[in-house]
Amino acid sequence: MDVIAAIATPLGVGAISIVRLSGEGAWDLVSRFFSSKRIEGSPTPNMMYLGRFHGKDFVEQCMAVYFAAPRSYTGEDVVELQLHGGVTVTDAVLKTLLEGGARLAAPGEFSRRAFFNGKVSLSQAEGILGVINAQSKSQLSAAGSLLVGSLHRRIQPLLDELQQLIWLVEASLDYPDEMEGELDEGFLPKLNQLSEGLRALLATADNGKLLRYGVSVAIIGSPNAGKSSLLNAILHEDRAIVTDVAGTTRDTIVESVSVEGVRLNLLDTAGIRETDDRVESIGVVRALSAAERADVVVYLLDADRGETPDEELLQRFTGKRVKLVYNKIDLTEAPQGYFALSAKTGEGVDRLLKDIASLVKTDVVSEGVLSEERHLEAVTIASKHLDSANSAYRAGETLDLVAIDLRAAYSALGEVDGATATDRVLDGIFSRFCIGK
Repeated sequence: MDVIAAIATPLGVGAISIVRLSGEGAWDLVSRFFSSKRIEGSPTPNMMYLGRFHGKDFVEQCMAVYFAAPRSYTGEDVVELQLHGGVTVTDAVLKTLLEGGARLAAPGEFSRRAFFNGKVSLSQAEGILGVINAQSKSQLSAAGSLLVGSLHRRIQPLLDELQQLIWLVEASLDYPDEMEGELDEGFLPKLNQLSEGLRALLATADNGKLLRYGVSVAIIGSPNAGKSSLLNAILHEDRAIVTDVAGTTRDTIVESVSVEGVRLNLLDTAGIRETDDRVESIGVVRALSAAERADVVVYLLDADRGETPDEELLQRFTGKRVKLVYNKIDLTEAPQGYFALSAKTGEGVDRLLKDIASLVKTDVVSEGVLSEERHLEAVTIASKHLDSANSAYRAGETLDLVAIDLRAAYSALGEVDGATATDRVLDGIFSRFCIGK
């Protein structure tokens, strides 16, 4: 393949900037411009060399390292130049290499070549992107799990088992006499075991979602219960307007914080009450909708007014994590047995956040979970096709119909790690990468 080149570090002034090349002849191209007294003939792979890069009208003192194929990130010959971190010199070095015969890399092309050369699976490539974009430790955990191949190690055995079933059915179609009885002995038990494996993988999707996207926490309650004050206390800033006028908050406000490595997406909602105000009533509807979609509901009650939980409201959130919290303990004591805090003084606020984070962390497992929507969709489709194949076989349908569902399941499951991924899927993933990755 041709030699590609790109800047692998953010543009701007800094200590170091890196220009990366990949492809057969990458070192030959670089050696036309770079020289080092320590290099005699061919460079030693994985050795960093201090030398000078001679451009058309400039000279840059820099470091160069050569990674020989296949022991490199892309599986091809790779060269990285570590330059002084300036925009002008970095652009000049890249321009010199492009004029010398390299081609500017497309977004994600280095990682795409790594995938095609078998250095990473497709899910591992997505893990690379996730590590780069992680905004919390939980997101980093999810991405790191993908990067080290945890999901790949769960998917590959399932694909292998599915391929064996496909071969068994196809052999029975091609050689019915020789294969007579083979299907009856092991097909259904193996199919059931495979289906169970996919269902177990699907069961990790909720935990994967929490790792990947964080935990959505809806703060609900009556007007003036202190929802906006609680949000401000958590953020340590006046993000939401706070007044003693009921109904001040009309829309849902969303902010994020990281607590013990878990990203909490906080939703401050309109006060829930009966109202003739058209705008406020819309806010109430949105508040209830946000709470129904949230992972955790913080139901804030006013201790000073002696509020009690609305049982009808609680029934709307049956099966959801709901935390009853009394506010304004700076004015009065809260009822026994309930979580209590003061949004005004901050007492109890940190403890509330840690409780929510720990509540979620006990349920989250980062090892081989479905944390990407694409993966969840693919495994769901594969599982449905296996169920269909099972039903067809039990109903005595022809084996060619069973084989169709098995192949469809393999095609769907193979998209997770790239075995059957289409160019459209690959383009969609790698186009999200930066040019130098």
